[in-house]
Amino acid sequence: ENDIFNFLKKIISIRNENEALSTGKLTHFPPMNEIYAYFRENENKKILVLLNGKESEETITLDPLKDRIKNYTKILDLYNNEESNIDSKIVLKGWGWKVFRLEK
Repeated sequence: ENDIFNFLKKIISIRNENEALSTGKLTHFPPMNEIYAYFRENENKKILVLLNGKESEETITLDPLKDRIKNYTKILDLYNNEESNIDSKIVLKGWGWKVFRLEK
């Protein structure tokens, strides 16, 4: 019960702290190997959401999105508060998701 409460509290906090998630321009991309990606962005922030649409874990890079991320050097995982280089490999658990803020 506390696990669910803490999870919901965290994702609501992420949404409230990142206005682009609720009011930013939405840009969808076609799924790539059942990985769905979209951006939400406003004049201040660019957010990338990745969703794994299958049961198996997937390791991906952001190379297919390079035209949309070319001015950025880092990604910040907003759930775990972990920063990585923009060209790092990203592990998505089966049915998993990640929410990143792009950093220059």
